[in-house]
Parts: sequence; C-alpha cells; structure tokens
Amino acid sequence: WHLVQLSWVVREFWTADWVCVGMSSLAFVNSLSSGQLASSGSKGSQSASQVTQRRAPSPVLCQAGGQTPQDGSRIKKAILSSAIAAALAFSPAIVGVDQMQAQAIRNTVNGGSTFQSSSGRVNKDAESLLRWGLPVQEKNIREIQANLEEITYDIRAFKWNAIENDVKKTIKVLDKKSDDIMKAVAEGKRDNASEVLASMRGRLDELKVLVAAKSSDEVISLQRDILREVGRLEQMMIEKFPYEIPEEYKDLPKLRGRAVVEMTFKKPDGGKYDIEGELFKTAKMTMVVDGYNAPITAGNFVDLVKRGFYNKLEITRSDGFVVQTGDPAGEVDGFIDPKTEKIRKIPLEIFARGDKTPTYG
Repeated sequence: WHLVQLSWVVREFWTADWVCVGMSSLAFVNSLSSGQLASSGSKGSQSASQVTQRRAPSPVLCQAGGQTPQDGSRIKKAILSSAIAAALAFSPAIVGVDQMQAQAIRNTVNGGSTFQSSSGRVNKDAESLLRWGLPVQEKNIREIQANLEEITYDIRAFKWNAIENDVKKTIKVLDKKSDDIMKAVAEGKRDNASEVLASMRGRLDELKVLVAAKSSDEVISLQRDILREVGRLEQMMIEKFPYEIPEEYKDLPKLRGRAVVEMTFKKPDGGKYDIEGELFKTAKMTMVVDGYNAPITAGNFVDLVKRGFYNKLEITRSDGFVVQTGDPAGEVDGFIDPKTEKIRKIPLEIFARGDKTPTYG
C-alpha cells in the first residue's frame, strides 16, 4: 500500500479512472465473504462484467464534472508531492481522524496505533478502519470502541483476565456516560440511538458471561456484533459533511459521505473461481467507498461506476496485493470527460493524522 501511495504522490496527478484495491485504501476498503472474490485470482484473465451501486449507509451527494491540471502550478506541486512522498516512505499516515481521535488511536491497539510502526501489530480490520475514519469526536463512544477492539488481540493470547477487564471498562463507560453519548447524536436520530444503546447494554452482559466461560468463538462473534452497533451509533452522530472542499476542485465529482459498490467478475474463458475450496462461475467484491476521508477520489470512482465505465473491463493486475482495472481498449488511457473532451484527472488527496481537512497536491 505504501508503494501505491508513493507512486501516486510522485506522479502528482494520476489518471482518474484507475482502481487499486488494497487491504486498507485511502478511499475504500474491500470486504470479502463466502462466494466473493479472493485477492489471489489469476492475472489478466478476468473482466468486470457488471458493476452496481447499492444505497449508502448515510446520505450521499455526488456532483459530476471534470478538471485538468494547470501548467503554471506544476513545479510547485511537484516539489510538494516529492516532499510528501519522502515523508510517506517513513511515516505512514492514519487517514481521516482529528487530534482527539488520533490520541484515542494511539492509546489502543486495534484502533490504529500500530500504523505508526511496521514492526508492530497493524490494524487490517476493514470494519475497524471504517469506524475510526468517521468524523466523530464523542470521546466516550470512542473509548467503548477502543476497549472492545482490544479484545481482538487479547483473545489471541488467551488473556482472559484482560478481556474481562475490557468488558468491565466498556460497561462502566456505557452506564455512566450514556447521557453524554446521546447528546452527541443528531436530532431526529435519538430514538434509534436509544434502542442501539439498550441493545449494546444487553449484549455486553451476554459477552461478560461468554468471557467467564472462555468461549473464544462466541466471544469474537458477539464482540463484532456489538462493534457494528457502535459503528451505527457513531454514524448517527454525523449531522453534515465536516469540512469544505477547496473551490478549485468544484467541477470534479465528490462523495460527501459513503457508498457501497459491488463488482461482479467472471472469466472470459468460462472458467470458475476457487474460493475457499468451492467453485463459482462469478466472484463478487464489495467495497465501502469513503468520501469522508477522500471526497474527490471517492466521488470520481462512484461517478465512473454510475456511468458504467468499468463494465466489461479486463482486470489488468491481480496478484494478492491489489486487484486493478481501469484501462479501456484502444489508445485512450483513461476516462474522457464529455464536458471537457479530455482525460479526467484528479488531485492527490491525503487525510493525515491530526489534520482537519485532506491535503491536496
């Protein structure tokens, strides 16, 4: 992923229709389940036969348009890009969190603190990354999330006393700070939030019993269910898109929120996909496209999906690291925007830890 980041930075501007799906992407995180595409597929032998967009979990505003870079600013942007590239090579960024969230992340294991060291434990949980990427500043719900996510690592080492303590701390915060948590929920969503809190409280009692019985599989299953409720509650705290996007990019498509995109793949020779020992004629990849942390990158992708740009395109790379597509047949190397009649290009977009808005270059 860092090599991908680095290549994007050095290029300063990248062709806006290429898709690289990695373990943790700046704009989206792929999610695999039974019957969906495994990342170790064969190279260059698949096509994206169908691309559909499903309703996003939160309101989405997408504006169409296009932009080409200004020649007069290339030198300045190239210098900026090179500097950021050098920094990225040695200091991985946690994207899309403000200072409060960053501090919470540094104090937890599965919340993202391990991004700071390649020798430490790296958070590869797509759902966790998406939760930490939400523009939420309520410290109590973040503490609950951190405590619950810590269980993931504690249970691997059978640290049952630590897990019991994680659950107790979570219950304590929920019991004492539920009123503060409710105040952070957007008006009009508080009835639903109250139901979620009540459900969480009941499930935490169940989790406490499972921990006492040292039932590993059941503990992890219930923990993830509770964390999904935490994520739902955090989304209810978002009233509006949290920052202004620079005016210079007003003509580019934007995603102010999140969207879910599902791609269906098939092999042109009629071959089947072997996914966990079971054969399938088609494979599916589900992506959550994150406009909170990369609204232009995400908006451009969703716009191209809606236009059908990726339909029937070949997969040009699939090697276990990324699944890549976006190169149409012929001499054209990208998407020709009908408004400008030129290849659409989008700026570099990085949301670094502690920043309030993305950095563009």
